[in-house]
Amino acid sequence: ESLKQKTEWKECNLVVVEKYRDGKRQDRWIGARYGRRRDFEQQVVRRAGLRMGQMKAAKVAFVADGEKTNWEIQKNNFPASIGILDFYHASEHLGDLCKLFAEEQQGSRRYQRWYDLLLAGEALQVIAEQKECLKEISDKDSGWKQINYFKNNLQRMAYDEYLAAGLPIGSGL
Repeated sequence: ESLKQKTEWKECNLVVVEKYRDGKRQDRWIGARYGRRRDFEQQVVRRAGLRMGQMKAAKVAFVADGEKTNWEIQKNNFPASIGILDFYHASEHLGDLCKLFAEEQQGSRRYQRWYDLLLAGEALQVIAEQKECLKEISDKDSGWKQINYFKNNLQRMAYDEYLAAGLPIGSGL
């Protein structure tokens, strides 16, 4: 019904729920919905999470991009889950920050270093180095925007721990 409503812009929300046992995927459910986030949240909770048995699961990982409303869905509906910032989105933000360096090579070197540090679980070190580099970038406001993205998601970037526990670090299939 929401597709019949007159509008110029529609948000499409997507969810993928996977069930694993002994490290092997047992089941996958994929859903998408245009329209209000509240309706999407109901779909995630009722149709996906509950049907896939998240209430009985020993461990639940909630992987999402840095959008604040995604973490509200986690907090309100999956409070015991492990919140993980999608690594692809984190690396995109790294790239956006590194494009602000005056020298392209320096940006490329920083990107690779910070990418490796994030995978090693050193997000706090990455943030500290990003702050130190602010004087070397062309647009300080854009730089701070990217740094704040990492600061706001710091508790969701223990990628080394997630990987060691066999958890996904990406939301893409």
